[in-house]
Amino acid sequence: MTIARWQDANGRGIEHCQLDRDAAGLRLSGSVAGIRDSEDGGFYIVIADAQSRTREVLACLTSGPRLHLRADGFGRWHDLSNGGALPLLAGCLDVDLGMSPSTNTLPILRLGLAVGQSAEVQAAYIPLPGEFRRFRARPMRQHYTRLEDDLYRYESDGFSADLRVDADALVRDYPQLYRRL
Repeated sequence: MTIARWQDANGRGIEHCQLDRDAAGLRLSGSVAGIRDSEDGGFYIVIADAQSRTREVLACLTSGPRLHLRADGFGRWHDLSNGGALPLLAGCLDVDLGMSPSTNTLPILRLGLAVGQSAEVQAAYIPLPGEFRRFRARPMRQHYTRLEDDLYRYESDGFSADLRVDADALVRDYPQLYRRL
């Protein structure tokens, strides 16, 4: 078990995250109070298999919206809250929660990049409600480059950040967004 706590860049939000790993895979669970520029809070549970492919996601906001998704590890997703397949997310092996830096752990572990290597992934991005009218997942291309043993460059939609990670691949520093406590 590894515990991580982050504060957002504006100093108003805080997150507590627990990472549990075993031979079957990993589980990220966390709670967030004050999500970036909002007063909202929430909690999440992300379950991944032994290859760090997302298999299940539960994300809830204190304001009410909730998502419960399941993936087969090969890019096919289902909505467990409303039923039915989610073809829009076809090919996504990772989830990216807008409320947390914890989900960067999944592609970093899964890709196993050597220093100097890079790779592109397709993630099921779950944005903050303020970013879109509805709390729902959408596909997002993301690019990871391993710069040093503990430093990765994350790039997506014109945004770039160099992420320092710990031995469990949990973010230590996410410039302009999160700082590990």
